[in-house]
Amino acid sequence: MEAKSCGVMRSASLTTAITILGGLGLFLLGMNLLTDGLRGMAGTDLRGLLRRAVRGPCSGVATGAVVTGLVQSSSATTMMTIGLVSAGLLTFNQAVGVVLGANVGTTSTSWLVALLGLKFSIGSAALPLIFAGAMLRMMGRGRAVPGGLAMAGFGLLFVGIGMLADGMSGIAERFSPSDMPGATLAGRAALLGIGCALTIVTQSSSVAAAATLSALHAGAIGLDQAMAMVVGQNIGTAVSSAVAAIGSTTPAKRTAASHIIFNVFTGVVVFALLPVVTPLLVERSASLAGAGPSDVPPGHAVSPPILLAAFHTAFNVLGLAIILPVIGPFSRFIERLVRQRGPELTRHLDRSVATMPAVAVEAGRRSALEVFGLVLEHLSGLMRHRESSSSGDRLAEAGSALMETARFLGAVGRGDEAGSAGEGEARRLSVLHAIDHLLRLIEASQETRSARLAADDPSLVLSRAELLGAVEAVTVSIRSALSQATGTESVEAATVVRIEGVARDIAQRRRRGREEVLAQTAAGGMSAEEAIDRIEAKRWLDRVGYRVWRAARHLLSSPHAATLPESVEERIPARETF
Repeated sequence: MEAKSCGVMRSASLTTAITILGGLGLFLLGMNLLTDGLRGMAGTDLRGLLRRAVRGPCSGVATGAVVTGLVQSSSATTMMTIGLVSAGLLTFNQAVGVVLGANVGTTSTSWLVALLGLKFSIGSAALPLIFAGAMLRMMGRGRAVPGGLAMAGFGLLFVGIGMLADGMSGIAERFSPSDMPGATLAGRAALLGIGCALTIVTQSSSVAAAATLSALHAGAIGLDQAMAMVVGQNIGTAVSSAVAAIGSTTPAKRTAASHIIFNVFTGVVVFALLPVVTPLLVERSASLAGAGPSDVPPGHAVSPPILLAAFHTAFNVLGLAIILPVIGPFSRFIERLVRQRGPELTRHLDRSVATMPAVAVEAGRRSALEVFGLVLEHLSGLMRHRESSSSGDRLAEAGSALMETARFLGAVGRGDEAGSAGEGEARRLSVLHAIDHLLRLIEASQETRSARLAADDPSLVLSRAELLGAVEAVTVSIRSALSQATGTESVEAATVVRIEGVARDIAQRRRRGREEVLAQTAAGGMSAEEAIDRIEAKRWLDRVGYRVWRAARHLLSSPHAATLPESVEERIPARETF
């Protein structure tokens, strides 16, 4: 009889464990589907919101919190932020604000679980929602497909919460809060470690928070214990960030470092305040419920899961309030701690943005723009007889950076975001065209004899002056584009028109000048050697003007204007080869 009783208990324990694991799995799957679906529905709009809305640390905090609340994933927000920083679309100082705001935004999941998942048993009611979402995913088109994913994920969340609650109820029948570490320093440290480990194992602080809320709701753990575990879960997300940053670029490592330091710092502060914070929150919760402190059961607050969700949000806001006033020095400290490594010209090419085609293409464009600026500086020096001794090495570095950029763009996925594939492919093709022109421009820059002939030819004074002026304008536009200056689109468009006009004029003068040189040579007024040098000088200047125009056209114009086929854009008369 006793053996049979033990067998029944083991069977019940196994059932409880399976239920909890199944609930965790369904919750995690639901979170992933919901995040992927919402991110797919938003598409490039979500990244555009991040880029447009973030103007400083404070706006970054607000944007990070809102975006994380929308996609229900601080990891997704952090990865998008890392991508935008890597691509040069956000400064690191702005990114720090977004990451800190994402920490606050991720607590929205705790509120969702506490207010809906545990307060109302809607797991069964969510089953039709899952079916409808699956049908949309299979038969829908456009944004309906990611919308179906989000709908099914939302339903799975509540099915998972229901299973978690059932499993935790079984745990509560066999264990009580007294079986867990107590309210001592060592006990709270052990609970913090449990919360941290749970986050690391599940790779999601939201799943860990849902499990803790379910255990608290079932009475398996007490409020003090749940609070210590939630603090540990916040620290656990920092460990996940550290693992994700291994082998990544400097911007990704800096973003991860800011996340780690902020979470650990906040966790240590709140952990030290736990003995003081818990009774204060209990008393506040009781007063909000219209009851006196004497009506509150010992060791418990009114609606413990809701109080835990409030605590989760409150301590992240507390950490934010401490860091935000010193966010400038904090960012500079991180930048000194994690220094830039690797080639400067390819620092935007982060593999983490390869899954975000629009951002990846922009990263490639910015790398090409930086190379463009370097080559133009070298060309200006050539035409002014100001060659640098290190110019050859710099040009070789620029060529390598362009080849690396081309390989990076070739490895970028085509994207599945609604409405973004066509424009993204056009922009990528445009940047690849620009890379081809820049490589040819580097070849021309290495033709030092032809460059000297063009710089010394008195008949090219006007063409040189016009080209140098246009090159200066292009250089200024490149700096504006790289600094993300607003309102520069019209200036960049005017610059492209200017360099186009100069390139056309040089091409026409080269044609006329060639005929004049050949006529003078035939009349005996010029030697054959001098004629060849004069023609070569005109050809070199013409070639440089053309390549500068084409590269500027592809890198500084709007995506639609910059992606016309080469044969359609060509307006300069055909160049002779001789």
